[in-house]
Amino acid sequence: MRKNCLVGKGWAKGVLLALLLIVITLLCLPFGGGRVAAKADSEPADAPCTVHSYVVNATVNENRTIDFEEEIVFTMHENKNSFYRALPVEGDRFLNFRAEGVGNTAFSYDVKTNEEDNDFIDVNCYGGLVAGATIHYRFFYTMECHFSNNGDGMRVDFVGGGWPFALNNVTVNVRFPAALTSLEIYSSAFLTAENKYVTVVEQTDNYVSLYAEKLPLCKNTYGNYAAPITVDFQLAKGGLIPTAFSDFTRPTLWVAAVCALVAIGVGVFFFIRSMKRPVLSTVVGFTAPDGMDPMELGYRLDGVADNDDVTAMVYYFASKGYLSISLDGDEPVLHRVAYIFPHTESAHAKVLFEGLFHGGRQSVSVSELTNQFYVFSNRAKTVVAQKKQPMYEKKSVLRFYLCALLSLAVFMLVPFLTGRLYVGKGYTAMMMPALMQLFPILGSTLTFWSLESYRYKFTRKKRILLMLIPLALMIIGGIVYGVMNSNVLTVLERVLTLLAGYALLWLEMGMLVRTEAHMEMLGKILGFKEFVLVTKKDRLESILEQNPQFFYDVLPFAQVMDVSGVWEEKFRDITMEAPRWYNGHASTYNYYHIRRSMRVIQRAMTSQPSKNSTSGRSGGGGVSGGFSGGGGGGNSVFNVGKSKAK
Repeated sequence: MRKNCLVGKGWAKGVLLALLLIVITLLCLPFGGGRVAAKADSEPADAPCTVHSYVVNATVNENRTIDFEEEIVFTMHENKNSFYRALPVEGDRFLNFRAEGVGNTAFSYDVKTNEEDNDFIDVNCYGGLVAGATIHYRFFYTMECHFSNNGDGMRVDFVGGGWPFALNNVTVNVRFPAALTSLEIYSSAFLTAENKYVTVVEQTDNYVSLYAEKLPLCKNTYGNYAAPITVDFQLAKGGLIPTAFSDFTRPTLWVAAVCALVAIGVGVFFFIRSMKRPVLSTVVGFTAPDGMDPMELGYRLDGVADNDDVTAMVYYFASKGYLSISLDGDEPVLHRVAYIFPHTESAHAKVLFEGLFHGGRQSVSVSELTNQFYVFSNRAKTVVAQKKQPMYEKKSVLRFYLCALLSLAVFMLVPFLTGRLYVGKGYTAMMMPALMQLFPILGSTLTFWSLESYRYKFTRKKRILLMLIPLALMIIGGIVYGVMNSNVLTVLERVLTLLAGYALLWLEMGMLVRTEAHMEMLGKILGFKEFVLVTKKDRLESILEQNPQFFYDVLPFAQVMDVSGVWEEKFRDITMEAPRWYNGHASTYNYYHIRRSMRVIQRAMTSQPSKNSTSGRSGGGGVSGGFSGGGGGGNSVFNVGKSKAK
């Protein structure tokens, strides 16, 4: 409400008194065209209309749905843009909306979710709402009561308690599917179990007619609204289908069922097409296959050149005689021993080696690489990735992503089609619950891609832990979808949608098919890995006799295959000489130096400077003003009664 303030001077009491009277008068006037407030138990002086009659004809069906036909006749006292009949969707669902404006040639209507409160669905009526006009509306809809499992009975507000003005000449006629065994009627202030305003006009075994000359405004928790008419009834045994089975009788079930079956069918078809795969044959060997260096082997193994692959190259360079490492001081120091030529090593190896000794330096301490070397590391990752050998067949990748898109389509199509086909008049269900499924869909898709790419690198324990990510995302997404779509889908329809959508995601895991060329190379890499994992002590000792540096030659490859711990353990009880690349006192050398230096070198080579950026928020005050309501501006019209099963 606007506040008006006037200040006057003390020299003119008469003027001050006049101004004071004007201020009081202005403050007492209503401003704006919002929802009308009312005083308890009295008709508000500024009521936008007078209701002459309100008739409700309701048919209770054995599957716990109620068919409503409502008629309301009122006279306008103000010009308004729209009238909306609001119905609460918490626990209930409304279908088959239709509205008529009797004798009103300018009448039109639509059905939408309430813009201010998603817990309500509105039938918005337009045309002819001018002062002095008598309006006659008829509303038709079906209410499905999902949480009214009270045996063979229900508790229903046949006249909701949300009208902001009194209702005159209210008639409620209810027909039941079986004989009544008990009937209780309540009509009074909110949460008061008594009947002050309603009389029973007629009652038979399966029919009751109620009448209230007036339902006045009563004060409740939310404000002042007309008294409701609540009927609590019990029918003969078997008169109502249990709630657990009633969802199977809903005509909308076929939408969710068909979408689910089609989606699952397509997913299974994709899965079957992906079952034909190249055979993986491992070829055991004790050296890296095809002359690969550690970085290339790591990239071929999982399709990604990561930081472990980069840092393993330092010890590869050392084992090849290109550099030596001092471990005696506070930090490792690298010394150039030889130069790398393009014909001897790969392009990415040359990038890394030149980056280590950038500027022609012959020695470099690890601290000098901190926040500097990442430039060469990133460049080398780009170069190695240019050695394209597709890991997956293109068609399998397409099927993989189509499953994710199809999953999202299921979540969006089921409520959309249900709303369009069964709610009525162009109703569009909220898409936010479906769009929020992007989080479990994207999270699961990325996880499943990683699980397949790192299939031969991750341990069983790590794979199981990663599987918990999509499981947790789906549980959270399912809760969100189930709760936020309560006004459109039944519990069964939501369950079907969730099962179909998430089943498609789990099927994704079987979609990716590796190429024959990749499988052939992978067999050689895994054969090398198998050698590291299973070779016995006596065999290793025999190899060491021929090549005393064998442990150090294989170590960088074991690191990129994620089995360096196993490789180290195998040599725990074997006496080895210090590596040839070790630049220091042999008496002070032990394998602890290598483990420590690996960690230190990796931190330095992969560190990047932090980006110091300043950010802030500028702004000033702003108030967005206007009026709520339909019709493209202007005043809003009535807040209307709420029918609800209890």
